[in-house]
Amino acid sequence: MRISLSKTRFAGTTLTEVLVAAAIVGVFFISIFEVNAVCLRYVEASKESVGAIQGVQDRLEGLRNLSFDNLISTSYMSTAQPTPAPSGAAPVSLYYPSNTSYLAARVTETVTLSAYPSGNPTITYTRNPGSGVTPTASPASVDFSTTTLVKVDVTYSWNMTLGGRSRTAGASTILSSGTKK
Repeated sequence: MRISLSKTRFAGTTLTEVLVAAAIVGVFFISIFEVNAVCLRYVEASKESVGAIQGVQDRLEGLRNLSFDNLISTSYMSTAQPTPAPSGAAPVSLYYPSNTSYLAARVTETVTLSAYPSGNPTITYTRNPGSGVTPTASPASVDFSTTTLVKVDVTYSWNMTLGGRSRTAGASTILSSGTKK
């Protein structure tokens, strides 16, 4: 038995089918590129968070390395914190010993010293992005002369690149007077 096939053969595709196929491929590649861009923004946000944590830890280590007399001295602490390095430049002084991330020039840093465990007196040093340190004291005259333990709080605040949300990273430690070994 012989089956008869139509004499019409499919020689090609129509222009409409080619355009639909091209549109599907185009949408696929656009989706891939958008997913890639979103992933890169999340990586950037992660780098900002890691840079902030590193900056807080570096700052705490810099404060731990100071003598106790320098740590509780308002005049020393006000001059020991210069304006940070510009974005991408080498670090400056003890302020940013190893943090050369782009976040370092955009962050607001707050260092608060308070007598431990009473919490009084307290002094706060604030550095806004791109500026020097502005000490603010509470109460107006700070006297840590009878203090042997000081609680140090370091906080970084910035607006994220991804979404512009406000973010904060911080850490605390307690330092005592005495000799370093």
